[in-house]
Amino acid sequence: ARLWQHLGQYARALQALHDPPAQGLPAWMHAGLQWTALDVAQWREQRVEEAPVQQALALMEGDANRRASNRVRGLRFEAPATVLDEAAALAAMARQHEQFGVLAALHLHEARAAVARADGGRAQQAAHALTALLDEGYAPEFTYLPEAWLVAAEAFEHAGEHADAQARADAVAARL
Repeated sequence: ARLWQHLGQYARALQALHDPPAQGLPAWMHAGLQWTALDVAQWREQRVEEAPVQQALALMEGDANRRASNRVRGLRFEAPATVLDEAAALAAMARQHEQFGVLAALHLHEARAAVARADGGRAQQAAHALTALLDEGYAPEFTYLPEAWLVAAEAFEHAGEHADAQARADAVAARL
């Protein structure tokens, strides 16, 4: 379903999500199915309700190893102020568990939120942290990689780092 989503084939993504097994799946798989359905809805520019987001978040609260990952995945659906407020604590959790793909995704959401809040300094800081991880070969979890490069480029542009913005935009073009 995620592959179809990233290819822009939303009907096929939804078809792949249709009728998952009702029993026997661990909580992290149920959460993953819910997040993917929510991602597809958002990419289709449909309104995402708060209840399914909260349900997906609640599925992993008891799992210390997956809590940060699950919470970062939910940041896509949060208001920019919430993303910025939670970023430091989630970054510490991701580092503690050496979840660098989760950390990259967190910096992506933080950069996007900082741009939305017109906080150039925070956007620049998050974009540098994101691109450092990308340059080391880490891919942001649950995110289409070119999206990460584009968000970094947008954050650098917003912060006035035009050369970095152009370099990151060129990196996206080279990867497509």
